[in-house]
Parts: sequence; structure tokens; C-alpha cells
Amino acid sequence: MTEQQTHGASLEPDDPLAAEFVGSLDELAGFLDASYERLPPAGRLRLTLSDEDGAFSGSLAGFRDRLGGLLFAAGFEQARLERASQSAVVVTALRSKKSPPKQRPLVLSVVMPVYNERATAKKAIELVLSKEINGVEIELVVVESNSSDGTRDDVLELSDHPRVRLVLEDRPRGKGHAVRAGIAAASGDFVLIQ
Repeated sequence: MTEQQTHGASLEPDDPLAAEFVGSLDELAGFLDASYERLPPAGRLRLTLSDEDGAFSGSLAGFRDRLGGLLFAAGFEQARLERASQSAVVVTALRSKKSPPKQRPLVLSVVMPVYNERATAKKAIELVLSKEINGVEIELVVVESNSSDGTRDDVLELSDHPRVRLVLEDRPRGKGHAVRAGIAAASGDFVLIQ
């Protein structure tokens, strides 16, 4: 592995950690763990991978999935992959502000848009909050679009619930808008839309 740094001795979030890695994907996990530790939160990793064991000599789809899993496990996000040549790919990723998943519980964010659903919203919220998944915390993101039937009043009762995030819209803009607002407010590793 060769490493280069272009902006002095200490890495700042805007300074990428640029490295070249020659080896198998199995050996890459340890390198990614070490890279995570060297970067500040939101720091960029720019990694050139040489295809030592033929892992990406064909389609990039399977390779991308496996590499994405390794990056996620090491604490990286927003990964991008591009083929530099037949025998090399360039990967860029950001160091997550969160600790790597192996050092903390995973979080599932459930986004629930609600609008004029007083008859069903409370029960649906109770059902989601009653669910448990081993090793996973569940966060409920309720997006309320200023209902006229009292749904907002019911939702506001959850404002102090430790597992609920409320997004209160000033007017209804459609389910797609509510879903996007909920995803933007979610803090989880995974997002599910209810």
C-alpha cells in the first residue's frame, strides 16, 4: 500500500486520505478499519484498488455490493465506485460521524407519513413502537402534514417519546414530499417506509 497526503501532516475533513491498495477484498477490511481511525469525522477516503485476485474482472455489480458491505462495516458512507482501468477501481467514501456498526447498535428508521388519519395513525404508531429486533434500535419518524381531522394533536402527544422524531409540515404537499422529509430527518443505518 502506498499513501499520499497533499495537505500537510494532519488530516482535515476536506483533505482526502489517498491510498492505493493491492490485495484481496478479504485483506481490505483491516485496511479500511485503520483508515477510519486516521480520518476525522466526515473525512474523505480516496482509494485505488488493484485487482489482485480477479474480484472485479467482470461485472462490477457483485464487487460493488461486497465492497459496499466492507465500507459500511468499517464506518464509511456515501461510497462511490468507478472503474479506473480493467485492473483498477477508484473508491471514494466519507468517514461516518457515527462509530462503525460493530461498535454500536444498528438503528432502523421507520418513516411514517400521516395526513388526516386519526382513525388509524395512533394504532399504527403503537404497533411500530412495540416491535423489537435483536441488536437493532428502532426510531420512528412521523411526518405530519397539518391534518384537519385532529391527527396532529394525537401525534403531538409523542413529542417527548425517546424513540420518536416528529416532522411537522405547515401544509400537505403529498406523500412523496412527506417521505423525503422523513428520510432527511432519519438518523438510522437503514430506512423503512411505513
